[in-house]
Formats: sequence, structure tokens, C-alpha cells
Amino acid sequence: MLRRDVVRVAAAGTLASPAAATCRTSAPRRPATAATSAAALMVMFHRLHAAGMNTSERGTNRPDSGSAIYDVHACADGRYVSIALTEMKFRTEMFHRLGIEPANDGPALRDTFTTLFLTRTRGEWCAVLEGPDACFAGVLTMEEAPHH
Repeated sequence: MLRRDVVRVAAAGTLASPAAATCRTSAPRRPATAATSAAALMVMFHRLHAAGMNTSERGTNRPDSGSAIYDVHACADGRYVSIALTEMKFRTEMFHRLGIEPANDGPALRDTFTTLFLTRTRGEWCAVLEGPDACFAGVLTMEEAPHH
């Protein structure tokens, strides 16, 4: 099989590699499925769990609301904003834009963010916080997303 044929096969949704392309077998090639894709996305979480850096308890891990600096926060209009301040330079920038003192992640910072984000609408927060190095975004509704 030529290289461009491997690319065509891969583009058609079939898992293929140059090694598989040269192998002659009677077994049918199977297309990638949603389950295969989901399993591939979970590799990082399984590694974190095996290393003791991720638990099965919801709300205790950074990606599942276990961190104030990596979460979705409610606004005054009932809509939401998301922040992902995983690096110190992004935290510093966000704290500066919010006008608050830098703080370590924890319950006190979560309380500060909860109270603060409830003081303005999502649109007002977007006007203040969107931009480079903010790691911030307004959470869009299903109706808004196609037009964004």
C-alpha cells in the first residue's frame, strides 16, 4: 500500500499505521469508534490515578471542580464563566485583572471567586477578562455556541 493510501484509509476513520499497511491479513479493519476515542482520552486520567494524583471522588481533582483555579463559576445573570489558571503567570494576570491579592488554591480562594463572579453578568466579565494570558472564557449556551 502506498503512503497516500494509508492517509486515505486513516482519513476515512480507520485506525491504520504504516506497519499495518504492509501486513497482509484476512481480519477486517475496524473504524475508530466513540468508545475507542473516549478510551484514548482517558489515558492521562488513568496515569494520574495510578500515580496517586487523581482520586475517584468527584470534586477532589483539578478537572472535576476540585480546584477554584480550574473551574466554572456562576455569574449574576445565572450564566457561567470558566477559568483554567494552571500556570502561575496566568494566575498572576487573572488576580491583577480581578483586583484581588494572589492566593493559593483552596476553599478560601473558591469562596472569593464565588462571591466575586456573582457581582457581574457573564457579559460584563467577558468584557473585563477576555484576552491574552487570562485563561478565561464565558460558557456559551447551546443556542449561542453555533453563532460564536
